[in-house]
Amino acid sequence: MVSVIINGKEIIARPATFKTLVDFEKMGFNITKMGDMPFSAMAAVVAYYANWSFDRACDEIEHHIENGGTFDDFEPLLKAITESSFFRNRAEQQD
Repeated sequence: MVSVIINGKEIIARPATFKTLVDFEKMGFNITKMGDMPFSAMAAVVAYYANWSFDRACDEIEHHIENGGTFDDFEPLLKAITESSFFRNRAEQQD
């Protein structure tokens, strides 16, 4: 299981499913735009895995960066989404 520590809080990446896609849409984020909107994608993924609002995720990311963290620290969470079997299968179906 993938996890990262952000501002002293452990965030664990659970398996991505269809519900994940729905949750992203509820936040106003379209997962198919992930490459076009990398910062929104990061905030949506952090919000999803941490069970935070999109705004809180943005605040936590900002706090993390201000305190010496990097955007790369969030990469394991982003990869957990893009490498999940659900999203790989969905991408293959669209090809």
